[in-house]
Amino acid sequence: MLAKLSARFAIGLAQMCVLFTVGRAAFGVSLGRAPWALVLPTAGIVFAGTAFGLVVAGVTQSREAVLPIGSIAILTMAAMGGCWWPLDLEPHWMQRAALLFPTTWAMDAYNDLMIRRQPAPTVLAATAVLAGFGVIYLTIGLILFRYRLRRAP
Repeated sequence: MLAKLSARFAIGLAQMCVLFTVGRAAFGVSLGRAPWALVLPTAGIVFAGTAFGLVVAGVTQSREAVLPIGSIAILTMAAMGGCWWPLDLEPHWMQRAALLFPTTWAMDAYNDLMIRRQPAPTVLAATAVLAGFGVIYLTIGLILFRYRLRRAP
């Protein structure tokens, strides 16, 4: 399982690198004053996303159910977390609820680096929160799989 999670993590990092590279090269997207600092929130959100995938796999009954359940969860997190529109456009209660999703913290860190052009240390807190989400999701996912293995005939 560790090898599969590590591979998913590596693929996620590679995908994000491609997105930033294409964004910069094809569309002139600003990567901020310290482009290397994008590694911090990127590693955090990829870790949280990888671990969340383990949770989704642990709560579903079949491989076929993983994609729809995961898609609904991820799209909800993306919408509420500021990936589709600025959080300022959401009602106050949604802005508060958005803090429960890792996407909110990742978008805040990316905005700090890329749009607000803040220095790298600015995103350390958000990166720590993302790592915390990852640890929580990983723990829940491992508990779910342990439970599933014990119930298997």
